[in-house]
Amino acid sequence: MKKAVVLILLLMVLVGIYYKAGDYIASAYVSEVRLNLIGVSDNSVVFRMSLVVSNPITLDVRYAPHNLTLYYDDHPLAVVRTSSGVLAGGSKNVVIYEGKIPTETLKEWFYYYATHRWHSTLYVRGRIIVEFGPVKAPIYVHSKVADVSSNPFIEIINKEFPGRKENVGYYRLRYPSVKFSGVTWDGRTLRMKLTYINNSTSPILVQFPTYEFRANNITLGTTVTDSILIPGKSIVESEVAMDTQNIEKFLFLHFANGETTVFEISMEGAIKYLGITKRGKIFDIKFTYRTDIFSR
Repeated sequence: MKKAVVLILLLMVLVGIYYKAGDYIASAYVSEVRLNLIGVSDNSVVFRMSLVVSNPITLDVRYAPHNLTLYYDDHPLAVVRTSSGVLAGGSKNVVIYEGKIPTETLKEWFYYYATHRWHSTLYVRGRIIVEFGPVKAPIYVHSKVADVSSNPFIEIINKEFPGRKENVGYYRLRYPSVKFSGVTWDGRTLRMKLTYINNSTSPILVQFPTYEFRANNITLGTTVTDSILIPGKSIVESEVAMDTQNIEKFLFLHFANGETTVFEISMEGAIKYLGITKRGKIFDIKFTYRTDIFSR
């Protein structure tokens, strides 16, 4: 009888330990989340996500295969998956997930990102079920994602790209500099503001040229400018309305190239330099604004 009582007491203690351990497991937390681009496949961007999960007890626990959801603000972006594994006791463990973002979803995120001044919060949400003996306990995940760079235009925005210099006869001409001021999305059209800057000592007549803006050899849009740039840092603003049909191709290539984009702008037509010689004669010199590469 005494042995039976002792066994029952031991069993109760063990069960108590298991369930107490379950409480500890349930209090485990994800301390860090990171994304890592793998490449593109089947019109989707393929990526890995790593979670650093702490196991507060000193014994190993197993977790079953499960899914988590990646969000931008309150919008689902992708489902990530992992197989079963072990969380080592008393330490931080890295759990690796894989997921895909279809380019159509990526495009929606891109537009959303543009409307919110290129700011949105990425986070992952879900739960991990772990097992310790007969006890199953959930680890709830709701964590912000670290180290995400998702604006393809970040390398050119708010930067001035000096125009080339070229000798034409006795004169040394300088192309207008270009500055990309920002990208916005109004729900229908993606627009980029351009600023042309005259750093030369002569006026420049920019008369009905068509500027073409390209990224990775895909035409994103064109803009027409008709203005005179006076000497000394004078500026004129223009705007590129981007072709939304090509945005998906552009984003796909941006990620396929390891998040690298080559931006170019070229002009069809001619620009005139206006000036007066020492004898008072007015002259103008035409030149073609050839393609310039702004970003690699």
